[in-house]
Amino acid sequence: MSGLRLGVTRGSAEHVIDIGDGARIGSGTNVEVRIPDDAIAAVACTLEHDARGWSLRALADGVSLDGKSLRRGERMPFALGATIALAASPPVTIAVRAAPGDAQPSVERTASLARDLVRELLAGPGGPELVVETGPVAGTRCKLPPPGERVVVGRGDTATWILLDADLSREHVAFDRTWDGVRVVDLGSKNGTRVGGALAPTTAPGKLVADGELIELGGTSIRFLDPAEQYLRELDRRLAAPAPRRWTGDADASGTRWPAIVAGVIAVAAIAALILLFAT
Repeated sequence: MSGLRLGVTRGSAEHVIDIGDGARIGSGTNVEVRIPDDAIAAVACTLEHDARGWSLRALADGVSLDGKSLRRGERMPFALGATIALAASPPVTIAVRAAPGDAQPSVERTASLARDLVRELLAGPGGPELVVETGPVAGTRCKLPPPGERVVVGRGDTATWILLDADLSREHVAFDRTWDGVRVVDLGSKNGTRVGGALAPTTAPGKLVADGELIELGGTSIRFLDPAEQYLRELDRRLAAPAPRRWTGDADASGTRWPAIVAGVIAVAAIAALILLFAT
């Protein structure tokens, strides 16, 4: 047995991800199961496998297995069907199951899980959207449907999102929401489609599009916006920021020490002057 399938739940929906031996769970950027939440440590725990089976190792507080809290550094074996819980608000539970034989852990799925959890936390099942920036219908917006569905953009009646731009084909381009994000596929249009300046492929799986990227088709340019990616970038910035420096009294360049030092020097000088005065 080389892998597990985890069902991650925070709220009402369960999000599935496949992992292998040594997978790390936490809120940080360099983990295999990322759960964006300030209450969860950057690396909260790891899932480890050896000849005796699977075990969970807690690397931070707030980790429990089947209702039993683990101390930091503690390792506990578990069987399929176990439940891992991480202290957060709302709480996070992780159901442990066997992974199918064709399961392949991936960086893309890790990123997708993080985005899905953020969307659920921020705005429910809405998700990313497309905004027309330039062209005959500038300002028009389209909220993308849940994963597994396709939005076809074009000027014809068969398009999902009709844009009245004479330079578009009837069915010009498709946006597919998949488990690893949103992908763009040109549908054999006459003038092509560009994503970030590069031609989009005409075959599946298409090109993965990032938050803020520009899609150009005909005389229209569309901006892809994903609030979840924006939230994750802000979280990454906070995690990378150094902790505020607190003065401990050691010699440093802190300006807060100098008033006290000057006051001390003045006090010593005053006492010395008094001693000299009375001595004479």
